[in-house]
Amino acid sequence: MPDAPPGPVRIGIFGQDAERQAALLAPAIELYGGRYALTPVSSDAPWGKASSALVKLIYEDHALALVAGDRNSSHLAEQIAVKAFLPAVALSADGTLTSVNIPWIFRLPADTQMADAVWLSAPRKLRVRTGNGCAMLWQPIP
Repeated sequence: MPDAPPGPVRIGIFGQDAERQAALLAPAIELYGGRYALTPVSSDAPWGKASSALVKLIYEDHALALVAGDRNSSHLAEQIAVKAFLPAVALSADGTLTSVNIPWIFRLPADTQMADAVWLSAPRKLRVRTGNGCAMLWQPIP
């Protein structure tokens, strides 16, 4: 895959309501000053059209990660992400998605809201405290 063009890191949101999920996540993404961009791809299209849209997102638009919002979307996203060596996060209870132990495929519980998953995994500022000659990093609980 060629070098990504300058600009924000593109993350694909794939699923039945990808456009709505991307819109819900927009305020959280904006906090990072334009460093990230979400690109929704609907899985409501026929399989061939949805897979073509994902391939375009990865190889032409240079997405660096995929988040799939349901079981069926997760399986298609996984197949493409495995071949592209692209990190993918599936919101699915289906254990077969991670049973092969591909190190760049991840799974969260099916009832995880996409916005919650992004919020909980978003970076937070870390503070350094010293004590007993050691530096300790800690993350405050929101």
